[in-house]
Amino acid sequence: MSKRNAFMGLAAVVLVFALFLSGRAHAYCDSSAESGIWVNPQTEAKALARLEIQTTCHSGQRGWKVRALSRCARTECSWGYSPGVRRPDGALAALFSTFSAERLVRLLVDRDSMQIVVVNVFRGGREDTVQRYVFRRKYE
Repeated sequence: MSKRNAFMGLAAVVLVFALFLSGRAHAYCDSSAESGIWVNPQTEAKALARLEIQTTCHSGQRGWKVRALSRCARTECSWGYSPGVRRPDGALAALFSTFSAERLVRLLVDRDSMQIVVVNVFRGGREDTVQRYVFRRKYE
């Protein structure tokens, strides 16, 4: 076999391997079960009302962008955006720093429902709280 044919064969193997890896990275970054809009079907004043979760991809690594909104008077108040982090137990977690508290949100999807635990660490001496919710996926 000539050197040119050997080189072309090696180049073909490298190309196929590179395409395989890029396909795997892309597949790994596909949308996750958490992606979408989630709503609280029983929203009370000051309660967590809505989550908007986007799956992101950077250098073949999946990430999440989480937006949380609570119920204020007649509208929703945003806690802002936070990066989501996959926990060892499979849940997604996000930390929000609001005017009155640090809020750790733990999210675990089960089909079209999401179990949510919010740990509120308040500023100014107010007693810390833990809230539990079950959200439903919103289909548009």
